[in-house]
Amino acid sequence: MLNRAGQPFTWSNYRVLFENQSGLCLLCGRPAPQGRRLVPDHFHGPDGRGVVRALVCTPCNTIEGLMATHGINPSRYADAQARPRPTHRHP
Repeated sequence: MLNRAGQPFTWSNYRVLFENQSGLCLLCGRPAPQGRRLVPDHFHGPDGRGVVRALVCTPCNTIEGLMATHGINPSRYADAQARPRPTHRHP
């Protein structure tokens, strides 16, 4: 993984992102589960090394990976989730 300058991502880079994000996952806004760290979210480049975008919690990282694997557009998913839910059940 690389930092935005194209250099290897370091613990110093991690600490800067962690502080900039107030220790919260960029996607869900929650801290990492107890005993876990936020993980670097990065672009997967053709060489297998990507530039780190932000820190995310493991559940959000997993969801993001599944969406990419299955070709799900995150914006479309978010729009679908924002739709009102039915208030009644069909018989």
